[in-house]
Amino acid sequence: MLNLDLDEDVFAHSVQFNQENNIGLRGHADGSQEEQLTGILGQNMIFHALGLPLMKPEGFDGGVDMRLNGKSIDIKTMGRKVYPKNYYVNNLIASQLKYGVDAYLFCSYNKLSDVLTVCGWIDKDNFKEKANFYREGDIRTRSNGTTFVTKADLYEIENKDLFPVNSLNDIKRLGYPSSA
Repeated sequence: MLNLDLDEDVFAHSVQFNQENNIGLRGHADGSQEEQLTGILGQNMIFHALGLPLMKPEGFDGGVDMRLNGKSIDIKTMGRKVYPKNYYVNNLIASQLKYGVDAYLFCSYNKLSDVLTVCGWIDKDNFKEKANFYREGDIRTRSNGTTFVTKADLYEIENKDLFPVNSLNDIKRLGYPSSA
């Protein structure tokens, strides 16, 4: 897994973007303002690390956050207060599977240390095979014994089931078979 320290300018841009834009417009399980900020931070930190421009208000992106090597990628970021482990899961709201993306890049943002961990990536077809599905209202138990009720149909995939990302070059090669 790759750790990226939060850049102050990226944080300021992300907070302002979040205050001025509502990116949760699916109509169901859209995410709170804080959850949206987590996603914006994750996306902007990846963009910053790759030397790409930070997010701009351009309307709905169709689920595609960036394109690399001819592949469309959705960056998914979960907020935590710990660093992720190999058995931790990443969530994807089931209704997002309809978007025309080729791959998912999963990240975990540590709110206490301001570090984004790039957990790994997976193409959409492998995601559907490896992820576990849970219905809205199911009770999920985390590895620490705490529980939550799913707010929408949901897929979960463990970090160990993702293709590894250990460097920025692994992200830049995303989608190539050699990175698997």
